[in-house]
Amino acid sequence: MRVISGIWRNHKIIAPQGNTVRPTADRARQMIFNVVENSGLYSKWPIEKATFLDLFAGTGAVGIEALSRGAGTAIFIDNSRTSVAAVDSNVKSIGAEKKSIIIQADALNPGPPRATSSIVFLDPPYQYHLSGKALTSLSKTKWFEAGALIIVETSKNDLLNLPSAFDPIEQRNCGNARFWFYVFLGLKH
Repeated sequence: MRVISGIWRNHKIIAPQGNTVRPTADRARQMIFNVVENSGLYSKWPIEKATFLDLFAGTGAVGIEALSRGAGTAIFIDNSRTSVAAVDSNVKSIGAEKKSIIIQADALNPGPPRATSSIVFLDPPYQYHLSGKALTSLSKTKWFEAGALIIVETSKNDLLNLPSAFDPIEQRNCGNARFWFYVFLGLKH
C-alpha cells in the first residue's frame, strides 16, 4: 500500500499483521480522490485546507491521502489499539503529527469533537452495517456540520440506507467495494 498522490506520493503505508484490518485499496483511494477533486459535483468540498475525518481508520491510508493532497487536518478514529498504533506509525513516518488527531474510540460514541470536519470517510466492517448509527451519533455531537461531504465504503453487494438527513449524491463501484457519496443536510430540531 502507498500514498497515491500529493506531497507524500509513493510513500509506503504499513498495515497491522493479520486480517483484522481491510485497508481501502490504492485503486479505490485514487478513484475517491479523483472524483472529489475533479468532478464539478464536489467543488463545494475542496480537499485543500479541509478538516478530514477518517472513521474506522484502520491504517489511516485515506486520511493520510487527504493530508498528502493538502488537507489542513486529518482526524483518525478507530477502536482498535492495533489500528491506532498503525495510524500513529504511518503519520509519524511522513512527519504529519501536527496535522493529525488520532483517537482510540468507538465510532458510535467517540466523545466530544476535537474539530468539525467538512469531509468524512467511513469504512466500517462490512458485515455490521454501522454507517448509519455512526453518522447519526457523530452528527448529533457536531463532529461535522450541515453541508459536510460523507463518503461511505461498503461491499459491492451491500445496500446503504442512511437516515433522511443524508442526501445521496452518487455511488461508484471499484473492485469489490462500493462508494456512496452523500451530503449531510443537518438535523431537524
